[in-house]
Amino acid sequence: MRSLISELGRSRVVIVSTHQTEDVAYFCDRVVVLASGRAKFEGGPSELTDVAAGRVWIGPPDDPSLMQSVLGRDTSRHLGDPPEGRQVETPTIEDGYLLVLAGERAPRATEGAA
Repeated sequence: MRSLISELGRSRVVIVSTHQTEDVAYFCDRVVVLASGRAKFEGGPSELTDVAAGRVWIGPPDDPSLMQSVLGRDTSRHLGDPPEGRQVETPTIEDGYLLVLAGERAPRATEGAA
């Protein structure tokens, strides 16, 4: 499927709606994250990943007050401002996506967006 979408995208615009963030990173040049009918983010996959820079950290897996990334089902991977002394991890596109949906980034103005 990835190969087909990539091939089609070379000569035309292809709109993909997915929750599989690794697919987005693989074959998309531009990403728009929509929530409640509004664009919450518009940019490239690396820009979406950058939303989470310095905001992914390892902590106790059982703290219900923390926002957790579901990457690889690792419940010790948390999103948000890391407490002092916590190890900061390399962000993924999924981390950026989750933070955008949680309202951690103001939407970028997009031409023609309502």
